[in-house]
Amino acid sequence: MKLAVLSDIHGNGVALKYAIRDLKELEIRKIVIANEPLFGGGSLNGLQ
Repeated sequence: MKLAVLSDIHGNGVALKYAIRDLKELEIRKIVIANEPLFGGGSLNGLQ
């Protein structure tokens, strides 16, 4: 099982976009999120 940890995104949508792209490319299906992932703890829909 591959596991990724995302932390300290702090509303950086560009970085999150590329991280999600890489996670898909590497076929990582389990993600642990530390801290707030988007704009003050917004939606996680981009990770689905």
